Amino acid sequence: MQHVTIGIRLKMRKNGMLNNKKILLVGQFSKNPDVYCYADSFLKSLKRLGHSVDIFSYYPSFKVNILSRSYAFFWRFSVNIQLIISCLWYRPDTLFVLKGEPLFAKNVAWLKKIFGVKVIWFYPDSPFIFWNGNSNSQMLKVLPFVDLYLCWSKRLVDLLFHAGAPSVEYFPFGFDPDIFLKKVVTDQEELQNIDALFIGTWSKERESWLTMLVEKKPEIELIIIGTGWKERRHERYLLTSYIFGDALPVDQMVEYFSKAKIVLNFLRPQNFDSHNMRSLEVPATGNFLLAERSYEHSVSLFEEDKEIVCFSTVDELIEKIEYYISHDEKRLKIARNAHARAKNYSLDILLQQKFKEKE
Repeated sequence: MQHVTIGIRLKMRKNGMLNNKKILLVGQFSKNPDVYCYADSFLKSLKRLGHSVDIFSYYPSFKVNILSRSYAFFWRFSVNIQLIISCLWYRPDTLFVLKGEPLFAKNVAWLKKIFGVKVIWFYPDSPFIFWNGNSNSQMLKVLPFVDLYLCWSKRLVDLLFHAGAPSVEYFPFGFDPDIFLKKVVTDQEELQNIDALFIGTWSKERESWLTMLVEKKPEIELIIIGTGWKERRHERYLLTSYIFGDALPVDQMVEYFSKAKIVLNFLRPQNFDSHNMRSLEVPATGNFLLAERSYEHSVSLFEEDKEIVCFSTVDELIEKIEYYISHDEKRLKIARNAHARAKNYSLDILLQQKFKEKE
């Protein structure tokens, strides 16, 4: 195993991947090993690619409202001061920011001027949308100071460029190969005792889709898991009997994928015409994905009806659930095709491509 690792590192050095650059990775990392954070996957991938990486983690401990705005400002001010101290201590060549909502644009500009750092920014939402509580004005003001902006949505690339980012490149939601890349089980139909599964945070759009589904097809074997669903259970709530529980540890979530014949994926308004994390995580595990139709789902990332199956209306959703739960071989063939395509979207591969292009 040691010889293999050395061989990989020598190959990466030959290809220019091991350039002794020091990266300070900024984001929200998990305090609890049982709680998955996307930033942890970036850290593992960058280290596997041979980079020297340290982390700067911030943990929001408040909800922004009228009573907490003053505290929010001082918390953000404190985060920015701590980031300056971390740069003084670590002296990074590259500041790799994941989300980064607490950061002040002027502070990022000052770090570039004083330390000469290059700034890479990956923001997993639209920086133009404030209503969902994620973005803020600093996410737009910082754009001119970002050397490379990694954008998860193709439709946002030109918008970000015209908003001031000097370099914007498409970067889909790569999955963590340690967690999601599984070997396809050939007799998987024997493991699948759930017709349809949805795992994800509650939203009114997702609630609407699932409510229409069970209204028209109440006998479906459906399980709903995720944050915000249990709180809505009551006697008159149509989805009550389908709600299984809260968000699961990531390893248990992957186990549930394999128990379902069909994993459902509903896009949120900010993901319109694009994709989300489930879009690549589910195919990577070798399971069948039935997703809301978008350009990236059906054309860009996958080929519709060969590697992914999509829907645009509730009637189409029901039609395809009924068809694929009764056609095991066709369902499993599509899942196998999607698994083969999804391998190209692991974080390791996506990050290696970007760093190699820039070098």
